[in-house]
Amino acid sequence: SSAIAINSPTDHSYTNPHVSNVYIESCSFRGFCTAINAFGVKNLNVSKSSFTGNFYYPGLNAGGYGINLSTCYDTTISYNNFLATKTDRHAIYVSMHVRNKIPQSKNIQLLFNNIDWSISRDMNHFEAALVSRCVDGLVVNGNKIKSGYNSIVLNTENGDT
Repeated sequence: SSAIAINSPTDHSYTNPHVSNVYIESCSFRGFCTAINAFGVKNLNVSKSSFTGNFYYPGLNAGGYGINLSTCYDTTISYNNFLATKTDRHAIYVSMHVRNKIPQSKNIQLLFNNIDWSISRDMNHFEAALVSRCVDGLVVNGNKIKSGYNSIVLNTENGDT
């Protein structure tokens, strides 16, 4: 389950995103598989919100994300608070949708977020606070990250979301 799910058709592209100009501000998210799940969104802005207590489902090999971006464009995630519990997996996960024609996420900014990921449980050795897979133009600036396993993982492999 997601608190907010934003989905474009799989034929979207940077020049034809189908869904654009989405603003999420001053919200509190707790107890979801993924708090915000965005696929194919251009100009998504998430700010001044809090994320904690989301759930990873081992049987589905999914969830435990604060924010999951899959083939998104011109996105800014800023001034948010992320606090891991034993059930959280990643604060922010940036990926690509392999069924999309142009699958890379593009121009993603992660700015001035406060991320305390020191308590996340090591479920499968991938409980990094921030994960980025195959992104064209990633900016990580001014974030405060406290992590018990990994702070930031950058990977050029295709995403599987």
